[in-house]
Amino acid sequence: PDGTFENWTAKSYDVPGGWKTWGDGASKTTSSYAGTYAVRLETIGSICGGQNSSGITTGHMTNNNGPAGGIPYTLTNDTLCGYYKYSAAGNDTAGIYVGLYKNGTPVGGNNKWLTATANYTYFEMPFQAGITPDTIRIDAQSSEWPITIVNVGSVLYLDNLYLKSSPLGIFEYEDLKGSSYPNPVSDVLSIQFEKNLSGIMNLFIYDATGRKTEVNGINRNTNSMRIDVSNLAQGVYYYEIRTNEGIMRNKFIKE
Repeated sequence: PDGTFENWTAKSYDVPGGWKTWGDGASKTTSSYAGTYAVRLETIGSICGGQNSSGITTGHMTNNNGPAGGIPYTLTNDTLCGYYKYSAAGNDTAGIYVGLYKNGTPVGGNNKWLTATANYTYFEMPFQAGITPDTIRIDAQSSEWPITIVNVGSVLYLDNLYLKSSPLGIFEYEDLKGSSYPNPVSDVLSIQFEKNLSGIMNLFIYDATGRKTEVNGINRNTNSMRIDVSNLAQGVYYYEIRTNEGIMRNKFIKE
């Protein structure tokens, strides 16, 4: 799944890459923390008089029992991080959940309630398992159960979700190819693309915790980029390049 929410699959409605959605209030939005898009989840009223939250999951939806399944994962300790903002109807709270499973049986995880905040806010949620899992499922929803009429209108925005074990998106998602050198680097990092690129090119630099940081300057042409990283402290960093033709991500070490 793509934790940056930049990649969507067009069906009768848009679905974020690698995720499943539920509820009629799940949609793509340009009100993002970084990049072009984020995911927007709204609690809505139904024409039959009921109320439904909206959500996303890295698993799949069942007919009667909500999300199930997940994706391969084997760490016993990790932290889910990301950015959210939340407009709460009444005293509503949104929820984000991590479930760890072994042969379909729960072996660990955690959950976090997200309260109202007008601006994107960073969060961390540590989780662990008692034994080595084989599956992880991450869910988020716009309202806390049980949902009543007073919850209608709650809206949750999520962007740049990642695990500390994999800072660039929950799992890697890239479709531009190239190379970077030198690595380790002391002053200028050079990136060479496998093909010429046109249009807008956006660069993001993240430290090892997934927080964005700034560099001194960028020089680019159609098939390469030079990044002045001399101002960065020593350590591990990740770069992310977004263009109209795709995304490229990689790790580098500042010495």
